[in-house]
Amino acid sequence: MDRAQGIERLRRAALTPVDGGSLTVLRLLVGALLFVSMLRFVARGWVDELLLAPDFHFRYWGLEWVPVPGPILAYLLFAGTALAALGLALGWRPRLCAVVAFATFTWIEIVDISYYLNHYVFLSALLLTFALLPIDRRPLPAWVLWLLRVQVGLVYVYAGIAKLGGDWLLAAQP
Repeated sequence: MDRAQGIERLRRAALTPVDGGSLTVLRLLVGALLFVSMLRFVARGWVDELLLAPDFHFRYWGLEWVPVPGPILAYLLFAGTALAALGLALGWRPRLCAVVAFATFTWIEIVDISYYLNHYVFLSALLLTFALLPIDRRPLPAWVLWLLRVQVGLVYVYAGIAKLGGDWLLAAQP
């Protein structure tokens, strides 16, 4: 098999229609977890405590221009994220809901670097991927599932690399 045949074979495999059931489950779980997370932030008073009460926010370099929301906007961001997450979980216009959830959740996340959690970054990346991919089509081209698998795989690879330090290996410390 020459190079052109290999590329053509890969192209055909990538465009092969596949069942999107696993993506539907992923979308439902991501939406449901994000919805519950937003409700939890509001119910526990973390919106006020973490976002509104501090007089100073540690900003990400290059993202200082992103405004810290006031009380009304802060609660609108959490409500918008929750509603978009619910829509994502229920499958209502999933790409639109992914765009809204990505924009609102990422805004909340980048207001202060001290809020950083690696799974929040992964969630933002996953929401952006949902917004850009044809997740609302049935059947899906195989490359969509391949891309999501690569994205999840990269998280594990880099998590493993991060743990190669002496603190983790020798002292069992993060």
